[in-house]
Amino acid sequence: MEDILAIARIITRQPAVIATFLIVGTGLGVLGTIATRRRNWSTLRRWALVAAGFAFAVLPATTLARRLDHVQWRLPGGGEFSALSLRAPGLAPTTPEDWLNVVMLVPFGVLAVLATRRPGLVTIAAASSVVAVEVLQGAAGIGVISVADFVHNLLGAALGAATGALIPRDRLRARPTALEQNLIRRGRSARITAP
Repeated sequence: MEDILAIARIITRQPAVIATFLIVGTGLGVLGTIATRRRNWSTLRRWALVAAGFAFAVLPATTLARRLDHVQWRLPGGGEFSALSLRAPGLAPTTPEDWLNVVMLVPFGVLAVLATRRPGLVTIAAASSVVAVEVLQGAAGIGVISVADFVHNLLGAALGAATGALIPRDRLRARPTALEQNLIRRGRSARITAP
């Protein structure tokens, strides 16, 4: 766990990573807000989609915007972390970098399913987005196209989507306020928004 946090600190200390995260997250949040308003989604689902946009922004920010040098950093436990790692494409996550790739998209999967209620669609969208980011990374010379990274990112998104699907829908419904409950008891109409 200490190695994962050390890698996260190394990556997030780079201004380009933070800027890319904010730009991509804000862009996805704005697009999500526009789309959900047109479809009359509830405020809760709208905010879940905006948060999912920021959760997804972690992937392009850490993959495409990190420093381009080929430096190896020393981790507290004595291991090394390389910005460009050419390693055997083992599919089981074993290194801290592998686990970071898994954990990175879990929040996106949970939040996107809470917003859309479609775990299959969220997983497919995550898979295509991860492929696009991996191809861009290889084409731009920022890193290598890694099947293992794709599998680890997809595993994280799928775990998040499955977790989001397990949350009961009634937990996501807007609850009437005390004033609305009082109006309902008195037989008057109250405006209650449901997702």
